[in-house]
Amino acid sequence: MQFYHFFHMRKKIVLIGVVVLVIGIVIFAGGDAAILHYTVTDTAVKELATGQYGREITLTSSSLFTVSSTFPNWIVVTSSNYSKVTSGNYATYAISPIENTHVSSLYVKGYDLGTGSYYLLAFNSSQPPVTYSYLPLSVSYLSLLSVFGIVLLIIGIIIAIIGVILKRKEKTGDEIQV
Repeated sequence: MQFYHFFHMRKKIVLIGVVVLVIGIVIFAGGDAAILHYTVTDTAVKELATGQYGREITLTSSSLFTVSSTFPNWIVVTSSNYSKVTSGNYATYAISPIENTHVSSLYVKGYDLGTGSYYLLAFNSSQPPVTYSYLPLSVSYLSLLSVFGIVLLIIGIIIAIIGVILKRKEKTGDEIQV
C-alpha cells in the first residue's frame, strides 16, 4: 500500500514537471513569434552614388536597429546629415552604435534610434552584403516572454527529473513498524 502511494506521488511530480515544461515551451514560442511579428528585416540596398551603397530607412517609433555584415564599415547617419557624408568624413557623421560585436567574420552593430529618417551607408568598390532589422522599443518587452518561457522550461525539466529519480526512503532497522 505504501509503495502505491509513493509511486503515485512520483507520478504526480513528473506530471507537474511535464506540465510546467509544456507551459514554458508555449510561452517561449509565443514571445518569439510576437517578436518576429514586430521585427522588420531586410537586405535590400542600392548604389546611391559611385562607390556609395545604402538605403533610407524611416522609423515611425523609437527602435532597436541592428546591422550585420561581413563588411565592417556599414554606418548609420541621420537623413539631415546624408548630403554631407563622403568616404573621407563618414566617421564624423556616423551615429555611434550602442553595441558593436565581431564574431568570426560577422560584424554586428546595434543602435537605439528615435523616430525619424536615417541612411544605412557603406563606401566600397562593390556592394557589400548586409542584413538589417529593427524592432520598435515599445514592443521589446515581449522578449521577456521568451526569457520567462525558458525559465519555466528549465524548472519543468528539473521537476520532472526529480520525480523520475526520487527514490523510496529505505526503512532502517531502527524504525518501529506498527
